Amino acid sequence: MGISKISSLSFPKSARILKNAHYRHVVNFGHKRVGRFLMVHYQWQGRGGGPRIGITVSRKFGNAVERNLFKRRVREVFRHIRRNLPSDLRCVVKPRPMATKVAFSDIKTELTYLLRETV
Repeated sequence: MGISKISSLSFPKSARILKNAHYRHVVNFGHKRVGRFLMVHYQWQGRGGGPRIGITVSRKFGNAVERNLFKRRVREVFRHIRRNLPSDLRCVVKPRPMATKVAFSDIKTELTYLLRETV
């Protein structure tokens, strides 16, 4: 695997939504797509800089291990598909109740579908 391949699959801080106000802005003023396992709020920022993602998981979803596993899976899928997404896309991903025991392949399929549907 070459250096360019590795760096293209990175997940830098600039690819994340970090501030609470930015999360709220996407959720309150953006659009929403709902699947069986995930809910994706998205918005076009018009600034470019690459697509950005935020992940929120409430305590109702499960214990810390389950919440962190879900977030790691979503980040991994996003890492692989972000180069195919528009550079001004901002999205916030939330799990639905049925996502607690779902396989990684199901999360990958659904998140890929929901994010590509936004384009």
